[in-house]
Amino acid sequence: MEHLPAAPSFVGIDVSKDRLDVHILPTGQTLAVQRNEKGFEDLVSELRKLAPALIALEATGGLEVAVAAALASANPGGVGGPGSTYHDARKLCAQHTPEAIHKQIELMRTCDDPRVVTIVTQAIIDRGAGKPRDHSNEQTQRVDTSVLTPEKREALAALLREAMGLQ
Repeated sequence: MEHLPAAPSFVGIDVSKDRLDVHILPTGQTLAVQRNEKGFEDLVSELRKLAPALIALEATGGLEVAVAAALASANPGGVGGPGSTYHDARKLCAQHTPEAIHKQIELMRTCDDPRVVTIVTQAIIDRGAGKPRDHSNEQTQRVDTSVLTPEKREALAALLREAMGLQ
């Protein structure tokens, strides 16, 4: 399984009638995909590997709407505003109630967004160590959640629920 990038990635997408031109910073990587369902799937697949901090999409007379919808529904990263799983997870990590911890464990177990898995897993571990979660410098994550397969996440969730009396 691939590891999360050390530095945040930023993606710019130029939208035209037939294709999307994608530029990724800081690597300078570029790619082009067709502006159709197959192209959207290819784009989302690539962006999920990156989990970018931000995706900037050019507004092109309405041509961008289908692209934005595909990105928002797949949430490959960078779509983190109010109402997103990532945004909700950040708020949830600041809560210390048993219900919030239970929700964090469920997110850790089920979420496909590696950013969410990382922040909730770290919050659970920090809380167990008696430390409050600080989101001010997320570049210094200590937990490498990319090694957690779905089976390992399920087992870890079960252990945490049992240890915290949340069965």
